[in-house]
Amino acid sequence: MSQIEKNVKLDGKSYWRSLDDLADTPEFRQMLHREFPSMAGEWLDGSRRTFLKIMGASLALAGLGGCKSWPRMSKDTLAPYAHRPANRDPGVPVYYTTGMDFGGIGQGLLATSVDGRPIEVNGNPGHPLNRGSTDFIGQASVLNVYDPDRSRGVLMRSGGADGSMVDSSWEAFDAFWKKHAGYLHATKGRHFAVLAGECSSPSVHDMRQRLLQMYPQASWYEWEPISRDNVRLGTAMAFGRPYRVVPNLQNADVVLSLDLDLFVGDPLSIKLARDFVARRRITDLETGAMAQSMNRLYVVESQFTKTGAQAENVRHRIPVAARDVAVVACELAAELVHQGLSFPGAVPAVPTGMTKADPEVIRALAADLLAHKGRSIIVVGSQQPPEVHALAAVLNDALGNNGRTVTYYDEPTPQRPTHVAAIESLTEAIGRHEVSTLLILSGNPAYDTPVDLNFGALLKKVPLSVRLGNYVDETSQLCTWHLPEAHYLENWGDVRTFDGTVSLVQPMVAPIFGGKSIIEVLAIVMQDSTRGGYEIVQRTLGIKASEWRWKKALFDGYVEKTAWSPTAPRLAAAELHEALSKILAQASTPLSPENLELVYIADSKVYDGRFANNGWLQELPGPMTRLTWDNVALVNPVTAEKLGIDPHKCKMLQVTVGRRTFKIPAYIMPGQAENSIAMALGYGRTKAGSVGDGVGFDVYKMRTASALNFESGARVEVLHEDYTLATTQNHFVMSVVSQEAIATRAPELIRQATFDQLRKDPSLDHKKKTVVPLWEAHRFDTGYQWGMAVDLTACTGCSACVIACQAENNIPVVGKFQVIMGREMQWIRIDRYFRGTDTGQPASVNQPVMCMQCENAPCESVCPVGATSTAPDGLNTMTYNRCIGTRYCMNNCPYKVRRFNYFDYNAGTLKNLYEPNLSRAPMNDLEALQKNPQVSIRMRGVMEKCTYCVQRIEIGRVTAERDGNRRIRDGEITPACAQACPTQALVFGNIRDTKSRVAILFGQHRCYGLLDQELGTLPRTRYLPKISNPNPALAEVAYTPLGTE
Repeated sequence: MSQIEKNVKLDGKSYWRSLDDLADTPEFRQMLHREFPSMAGEWLDGSRRTFLKIMGASLALAGLGGCKSWPRMSKDTLAPYAHRPANRDPGVPVYYTTGMDFGGIGQGLLATSVDGRPIEVNGNPGHPLNRGSTDFIGQASVLNVYDPDRSRGVLMRSGGADGSMVDSSWEAFDAFWKKHAGYLHATKGRHFAVLAGECSSPSVHDMRQRLLQMYPQASWYEWEPISRDNVRLGTAMAFGRPYRVVPNLQNADVVLSLDLDLFVGDPLSIKLARDFVARRRITDLETGAMAQSMNRLYVVESQFTKTGAQAENVRHRIPVAARDVAVVACELAAELVHQGLSFPGAVPAVPTGMTKADPEVIRALAADLLAHKGRSIIVVGSQQPPEVHALAAVLNDALGNNGRTVTYYDEPTPQRPTHVAAIESLTEAIGRHEVSTLLILSGNPAYDTPVDLNFGALLKKVPLSVRLGNYVDETSQLCTWHLPEAHYLENWGDVRTFDGTVSLVQPMVAPIFGGKSIIEVLAIVMQDSTRGGYEIVQRTLGIKASEWRWKKALFDGYVEKTAWSPTAPRLAAAELHEALSKILAQASTPLSPENLELVYIADSKVYDGRFANNGWLQELPGPMTRLTWDNVALVNPVTAEKLGIDPHKCKMLQVTVGRRTFKIPAYIMPGQAENSIAMALGYGRTKAGSVGDGVGFDVYKMRTASALNFESGARVEVLHEDYTLATTQNHFVMSVVSQEAIATRAPELIRQATFDQLRKDPSLDHKKKTVVPLWEAHRFDTGYQWGMAVDLTACTGCSACVIACQAENNIPVVGKFQVIMGREMQWIRIDRYFRGTDTGQPASVNQPVMCMQCENAPCESVCPVGATSTAPDGLNTMTYNRCIGTRYCMNNCPYKVRRFNYFDYNAGTLKNLYEPNLSRAPMNDLEALQKNPQVSIRMRGVMEKCTYCVQRIEIGRVTAERDGNRRIRDGEITPACAQACPTQALVFGNIRDTKSRVAILFGQHRCYGLLDQELGTLPRTRYLPKISNPNPALAEVAYTPLGTE
């Protein structure tokens, strides 16, 4: 029990946002009662003298501004089309299918282009992975197209004394390589090596084979810092050869996750989330019928993830150290055999003193799996060792799940060495001076390879190194040549998704900085007569541009009949018992504060560091920590107390393993496994760009080739050094009234129930009441009336909606310092609440909160200039040019969803926000290209908020009028957040259409309005309670009834 639990009585029914909230610290109370965010009235640091100096400069600039033309006014000449392209209207969006590779899995996307520039990316409705949805990585990828820090051209290291990089050109590189190719041909490629990342592109694979045929003594190495090789090795251990594992969660009644976050960060997260929620949807969106069954989720994990938050209750989630997941898996296997499962071979016995899970939980879990043979599944995270993957494969086979809830495909490159073996082999070859020419295709190995390999120092010793990359980053700084890489929205290419289906990658815009794709660079290297990506892709696929099949593939976004056929592997796990015994022996030494475990995890936002310069992702709150602009050491509350870490102050830690030491701030995370510290990779960049440089701490400096995922033997020292984190969890707390409701009447904000309770009482004791307004109420009984239903059962908290909203509505990035002061601008926030009797092992629930579009809006009644008003269709609208910035509406909004532009965030940079507007640079042309022209850019002093994407509503209205003034069909208008959501947790439509999906959900007795019974706001955004399906043998404290609304 931690010190917080000793001071606070936890009844298991109360909800709390953070440890500061739970302990009711003075800092939390001060923030709760503060009318506006911290320093809301202050816009400038410094003294009165500095203030007067800058105000004087501001007035002088204002006077000059009236005497001359506006600075940086464009002198370009406008000219009309002589012949306008067919089906093109200026300012009208055009949609193209395309694809993106992420983690070796191709995503099918639908890009929105306006006047020849891509502004937004959504999922391709016909693609087998996306089905119309995206994750936040795909949504944010469009921002990188217009990143001003991208490489602007070819660079070559000069022969001068300083050895600096100088500007060159593609023509110069082509001429240089023609000469060098003669040497390579003469030696058949001896001492020539290529280092590439994992890639699903058939064209890249074809070009690789052509290159190795041309240079038979050349070597091709593949390195990924976040590797899924353990899955390959595990299936090879179980079946004799590697296979690709694809879960089919839509067929599973019982799901067991062994350290796998199904919903965030995995290349298959979109599919996994969609399939999981398909068996969890309570109300049919077409008929309104209630489901008769519901799946059940158990989770074993070291870090508290969004998957762990979806577990039925605290007894369905087992927090253990990452190395002990294998121990729990062996405990489960032994119990399954004990209960009658036929298991090939013997299961290694776990000594009594080593057991990590509650025996009662293991017995209940085993019985549940056996009761659902063929309808259960065990999935494993890629960071777990191959032995755990092999055991899961054998158990799935014994449970009859193969071919039903688990599908296997042949690996396209079964003979490929592991990524760590490949990079070790390459570094050894460089160390022996056996590599004289090194071609690096994308990736950033000088930054993300294991620290003990010392790749960066070895790279300097290679006589000729050529790097293709988006940025002149840590790797390009050490190379002889740097080549600018084209963004996937700028080039032709192809990708394969999980089942082998090939998607075409087609450009939305010509390469802004003259970059080239991997296949185009390989064509130069091989002096191929076919140089263009367009022609290379057609050659690879064997399709000509004149064929109908090519045109159809471009329209659909994928090539028909390219999916692989599933395979049915046979078990060959003779050595599994011995391998598992070794794993158990390695875990025999108990962990303690003197022998801590370190877990190296992919960051949920910047991944392995490749997205570090993306401001949208840096400012996106972490799924569970709600942390922005940093990475931390996640520590369990009990472990933190033993180490002497103050739970209410952020202190720096010095982490030591062997001779490696590292400094990183501590973050006490409820639900983190005891004696296990998780640290996210991808931060501490030095050459990422103006956004990513100097953000966070470089955990790669601790990661070795022998311990890529986790290791034990760490020691921690708490330093007398404070650190400030920008975490949003305690921001925008929903008023004192609602805070008291959390403590005394938990269901007012978060309403939960079990599936059994719902079946017995579909209303969940929810009684609606009539609210009498203080003045004549608006009438909403004619025309279209818009509303949105948020299903908390379907919401996984993945944050795709947050980035989709940001991209659609031109929401700015404000920077770490502004976030610390509570000035973040995202229109959607995802509140994360904890619940339970143990801070070390709580349950968690998330709740998306956006503008409620109240019919009886508290913000509207206090605006002195009528800048906010209710439209006839029920939308609470903002008139930006009328707003004078009093912020009365912000203070009066009980949901705290309004955002104020304290600065002109869209002008200048994040480093000069405090300069007067006229002395700052306006938005540059490159950044302006990304903005959605259908949404106005807000300026300093203006309030903004969610509008239900009113621009999309107006487009739908105009389209219906043009089509003979027809009715707008249900689903024809979808806000950006709902379109991105992979689980359809957000449903939008006309609530007056009784057959619409949103009206069906609004008609459910359990549907409730947030704080409606307290305040009578009549919100148009309404919620459906979170429903869980716990195992009756693992009961928990009962949920509080919903009460009256």
